[in-house]
Amino acid sequence: MAADLLTTQPYYHSTYALVYVRGRGLDDVSSGAQFAALPDERKQKLKVRIFAPTPAAEWLAGHGMTNQTVAHPVMSGDPAAYPGQLIEQDLIGKQVDAVIIWGPIAGYYAQQSHDAELVVIPLVSEPPQVRFDFGIAVGVRFSDQDGKNELQGLIDQTRGDIDRLLAEYHFPLVQASATAEAN
Repeated sequence: MAADLLTTQPYYHSTYALVYVRGRGLDDVSSGAQFAALPDERKQKLKVRIFAPTPAAEWLAGHGMTNQTVAHPVMSGDPAAYPGQLIEQDLIGKQVDAVIIWGPIAGYYAQQSHDAELVVIPLVSEPPQVRFDFGIAVGVRFSDQDGKNELQGLIDQTRGDIDRLLAEYHFPLVQASATAEAN
């Protein structure tokens, strides 16, 4: 946490996710660990699109999949670019076999897809090398304790609405990892 920022308690906790199209050769994968443990001959044929730099790049490298990584810049400068294009264009368009992306983006675009059945697998952090999960909170100026308290009160009062929206948009929610709780 930055020293010049006060934050509320996280109002949700999510993680990066692996996304693939059902029926295109990865249906036997139901976890990040299974994906990472695929036989080398299968891994070598894969193309995995990621935003770089993100934890996905570290994770793929740590599991010997650097050559399978198809990097996309986090900020391209293209006004037509949007995060979901990795799923809508690259994955569904058969340019890649899988995408690793921030879970709320994965959940939303998977739910919106009518062109393919997408599988979203929340990824588990592998401390200390790779942290995938993060709590999302509201931040205010460090000197604004009253503002922080007011926002926390609003979050607490609308918890049911927040939870319904997170479910409606298919955000993969996870418990905070030990790595996340330590920060």
